Amino acid sequence: RYTRDPYPQRVVWHQDGGVRASSNPPQRRMYWLGVEAGYTHDGTADKADARIDRATNTVTVTAEGYERLHIYLSDAMLDLDRPVRLVMNGLAVQADLVWHSGEELLDQMEQTGDRNRVFPVSIVVPVQ
Repeated sequence: RYTRDPYPQRVVWHQDGGVRASSNPPQRRMYWLGVEAGYTHDGTADKADARIDRATNTVTVTAEGYERLHIYLSDAMLDLDRPVRLVMNGLAVQADLVWHSGEELLDQMEQTGDRNRVFPVSIVVPVQ
């Protein structure tokens, strides 16, 4: 009855800073957003609201709490043959052509094992 969309146009990701059971560690990925392997909560709430606008080839992210976010992109989401505009917390941080990486694809296949959730482009941006 439900169909999973691996590339939703909007991702809202909230990880609270409360005490968590060791069997429920902080998540490293949520759809096409991610954080570093060593990510841990510092006691604050970490939030991200990310949107894709296919018409303008733009990714807009509002985030707080995270040090850096990984934004994973694929041709199913945007036209990666055109410049991609990336806006983080109201500031344009990239408006360039992005490069597909075979190494990135292999790395993600290792992590997820899901060929429907691999992204040839990864952009790491600081959260101001």
